[in-house]
Amino acid sequence: MANPFVKSVTEWPSGPALSSFGIALLCLLELAGVVPRFAGTLMTIQFVVIHSSIFVAAIPLTRAEEPVQRGMFLLLISCYTLLAYHANGLYGVFQFAGLTYSTYAGYIFNKEEASAKIELALRWLTAFLAFILAVSIAGTPERVESWDGNNRLALAGFVYFIALGLLEKSGLYRERWKNILRKLAEKDPQFRKNMPGWLSLALYKAEKRPGEPPAAGGSSA
Repeated sequence: MANPFVKSVTEWPSGPALSSFGIALLCLLELAGVVPRFAGTLMTIQFVVIHSSIFVAAIPLTRAEEPVQRGMFLLLISCYTLLAYHANGLYGVFQFAGLTYSTYAGYIFNKEEASAKIELALRWLTAFLAFILAVSIAGTPERVESWDGNNRLALAGFVYFIALGLLEKSGLYRERWKNILRKLAEKDPQFRKNMPGWLSLALYKAEKRPGEPPAAGGSSA
């Protein structure tokens, strides 16, 4: 029987996974000397994307009125766009927009509000860990100011975006994490009993198995 993980990561990529693999290919071309060096500023702006997402994700936790949250969002995005512009001018702004899509498009297009909370957290965590791993493997300079034009950043970019693409293809952000938590709930009924309502909804929705309690968990917070 085919391994579902291997099957998911070896199928032809599409959407966010394809964009990540495309950026990885460009980094590989830089390593080969085919295209001008760009990975230094690319990885700098990718760090801005990762940094910005944690603050943007925290906005709903403020429980402020919707107009206030919208204003907070626009202010944060404006600040990080200015950082991207400072890093690489107008091209940096386009890079910031493209990298945000590549990193979080799957989350943006997730229409299930309950599971989107977990998905965003997973995307941020895996992007952060993959970034640290990539720059460590490539042996990049510690000072970000010296990244521009450094060939090691092309290797870091290749490793990082290949990792993002494989994670996207693995199904981790959509169903795999749900399967993991469902298995934990099967082994430990108390885990499911104490599960927040929004998480229980994300895992089980309208599903009701014979002999199982209703899907609603403990609290709805």
